Amino acid sequence: MINLQTQIIQRANTTSQWNDPDTPENYKNKTKFGQNLYSPDDFNYKFNDYGFRCDNFNQESDIPIVFLGCNHTEGTGLPMEHVWAYQLIKKIRNKTSKNIPYWNLAIGGASVDTLARHLYWFNEIHKPKFVFALFPGLFRREYCLKTNNPNTWGLIYGQRPEINELFIDNNFKYHQSNRSFMIIDSIIKQNNTQMHCSMWRYTSEEDDETFLRNNFLDFNFFPHTIAFRDRARDTVHHGPTYHIELANLFWDRICHHF
Repeated sequence: MINLQTQIIQRANTTSQWNDPDTPENYKNKTKFGQNLYSPDDFNYKFNDYGFRCDNFNQESDIPIVFLGCNHTEGTGLPMEHVWAYQLIKKIRNKTSKNIPYWNLAIGGASVDTLARHLYWFNEIHKPKFVFALFPGLFRREYCLKTNNPNTWGLIYGQRPEINELFIDNNFKYHQSNRSFMIIDSIIKQNNTQMHCSMWRYTSEEDDETFLRNNFLDFNFFPHTIAFRDRARDTVHHGPTYHIELANLFWDRICHHF
């Protein structure tokens, strides 16, 4: 089985008031960046046995469902109950009256490579019947240098300048992304899994969306352009309004399955 990265394992079974980039320093910038609806003591981050911000995986589920994503899906700067993924699972529970644990494999800063790796790992524990994903832009890439702990590359991070020339090449970006998407595609086909996904926009995601939509039809991709109206506690990510609207968009597309 693929091992999880150190960042996740180290926070297993812990509870923390902050979780980078939701830091006291970023919180203090709230007047600079706009409306922030939360105070430092409003919520904590509680991580399960494997270091994910969700229910433990040793439970049984009447309908195994898993979420994939990065900060927006993990819920950086938000109470867990305000995250779109949690709101969506709540809608499904209310309609079905089934026992469905909240399983969320998102982690801050994740790339598409990370999402594929996490789903591959999770598939050895549970065979999901539904996968819901909010993909990051393909400008993020995973790499390993003299370690089995993956790092995420992104030009905005200013990391590893010696490999920037390689990673900013679009041909390389789509080649490597295609491999990760193929891993996800093979898992959902193997399990006869229903998948629905979207992608948050940062820079050139329109081209990334076109690539995904044209090459992976079983992902049931749909674009969204929800505006920035309020901010999370970290002052960087979307606030609760975005998550309410995104959960509603997903629900409108999937409710007929339940």
